[in-house]
Formats: sequence, structure tokens, C-alpha cells
Amino acid sequence: MKKIALAGFVSLILASCNTNTTPTPVAVYNPDANLTQSTDARTPYQGDWVMVASLADGTTKYGTVSVSTKSAATAGITNASGGALGWASSSTSTTNDEQGTALLGTVNVGGSGRLFVTMTPKNSTTARFYTEDYDGKVEVISGKATIGGKGTWTNVGTGTSQSATFVFVQTSTTASVTAQSLSLSAVSQSDSQVALAALKQLNVAGQRELAAEGARPSAASLK
Repeated sequence: MKKIALAGFVSLILASCNTNTTPTPVAVYNPDANLTQSTDARTPYQGDWVMVASLADGTTKYGTVSVSTKSAATAGITNASGGALGWASSSTSTTNDEQGTALLGTVNVGGSGRLFVTMTPKNSTTARFYTEDYDGKVEVISGKATIGGKGTWTNVGTGTSQSATFVFVQTSTTASVTAQSLSLSAVSQSDSQVALAALKQLNVAGQRELAAEGARPSAASLK
């Protein structure tokens, strides 16, 4: 399978975020993985999402993602949007451990379209995490759009990476934050519980997908 250099991939992310166009405030639009750039005027994945990441070391990260800006297609990335992301090590934290820019969309890996989510911290060119949805489709769990799958989390400070399972649950179709310099609100307990429940469901479904298709590449393997 074709592999992409992680450094090059991060460059594509930053380039995509830097070529944003103003979003059109219309109905929700959460496309599945697709290598063909859509002519739909809507902003893919627009709105607020709650993130829960379960890391291999037993820790859990909680975050909020506010997707507000449609990104122009770049080499290898289609149907993508960017926005602000903040995360913390506790769902009850009133401040974020880190903020940065998130990008959601389709990436071309060896000719196959993968629905991915990644985050690059503010003032950095190194991705904090990268994950791909198990089956490339936005699922609806408990009435909410959900993206989930396996990926890699790069530890703060050490730069070492570990595997992680991610879930993103859409809580609103309106983006509440439109600039990464603004503070993101702490994850509510109800939202984090919804995301944790979705994570458990996706873990079961994802294990079946991975067993059937073989493990998909993580950021650590993209080199």
C-alpha cells in the first residue's frame, strides 16, 4: 500500500487550512469518504463536535472541535473543512491543555479514500493526532453524527507516539468558535458521556472492520 510522508501530510493540512473559503450557513453536510471533490456549496462537517480519545497508556483525552471553514481541495485531500480544537486530560477541566487547528475530510492513501481527522497545535507544524474512521462513513449513533476509528497520538513534550481510539460526536450544526485563538468551552458531562458510549459501540464495530480488512495505517506508519 502506498504510504505518505507524515511531514508532507502535515504540510498538506496546513496548506488546506490556509486556502479556506467562507462557509455557507446552510443545512448539515457530513459526507462519507470520497476522493472526488464535491461541488456542494455547504461546509463539510460544519458545527461543534465532542472528541474523546482513549490512549494505549490508559489515559483519556477530551476535546471540543468547532468546524467553521470549508477548505479548498489540495493534492491528496478532498471535501475537507477546518476549525478550532481544544483538548484537556479531564472532562471537568475549565481550561484546555492545548488548542490548535483541526482538519476533517478525505485523504488519498494508495488510491483509497479515507475519512480522517487530525489536529495541529497552535504555532506548530507537528500533528498532535491523526485518525481514520473505521469504514469511511459518518455513522448516526443515538441520533448524532459520529466519526470514530483508530489512530495515533503524539505525546506532548516527548514527541513519542502511541496508538489511540478516537470518537467525534456532533453536538451542534452551528460552529460556536471561528478562530483558534478563542477559548473553547469545557466538554459538558452529558456530551462526554454520549461520546464515551459511542466510543464503546465503535470499538466493537471497528474491531470487526479491522479484522475483515486488516489494520489501516496510522500517523506512525505514514513514513
